[in-house]
Amino acid sequence: MSETEGGEGRREGDEVADMTPEQAARHLRVIRELMERPLRQTTRSGAAGIIAGLLALAGAGLTWRLTGGQIVASTPQMAQVGAVWLGVLFLATGANLLLTWRRSRQLERRYWGREQWHTALAIAPGFVLGAALTWSLGKCGYYSTIVACWMIFYGMAVWSVGLSSPIEVKVLGAAFFLAAVLGWGWIDVHPIAALAATFGGFHLVYGAVVWVRHGG
Repeated sequence: MSETEGGEGRREGDEVADMTPEQAARHLRVIRELMERPLRQTTRSGAAGIIAGLLALAGAGLTWRLTGGQIVASTPQMAQVGAVWLGVLFLATGANLLLTWRRSRQLERRYWGREQWHTALAIAPGFVLGAALTWSLGKCGYYSTIVACWMIFYGMAVWSVGLSSPIEVKVLGAAFFLAAVLGWGWIDVHPIAALAATFGGFHLVYGAVVWVRHGG
């Protein structure tokens, strides 16, 4: 080590040694805030969650109207019900993309960054498998069972997203998964109510919490 490097090292060490406890605590607080900032300034949108919940409640209402409250193998309107929920999915996804783009601009971050890339990779398996199983169960007439499968695969996808997102995302995924597993029998009898309670209610609660903690 040269004399210059040794002198710089000693000066830095002297500066650290000369810190008062208050100064050291302030430095640690700044470091912690810098490390936590990416979590606090997430591009996840609380408004997107609320919109998804409202769309799901509207979808559940239309499903009830089309089927008379009964989803059974002989329900002739199931193609219309499928179109309703496909519309809910596209509208909710579009709102999420738009609001995520807006929050990215507000936070001066790239729109398609690591967070969005991880989200796309995380949700792809659950959505693809969910779509395949929906098609198979629909062909066999097991319409009421589709709802529990949607909850499981959606919960798994959201849980995966939550591994690199704020804790609220992971909790939402766990809520869907546990509700499907623990309430399977009830869901099979009351599928429309389950759609309203989970895809509607869970998203409304999630969106409100994210809005309060992280912004719209």
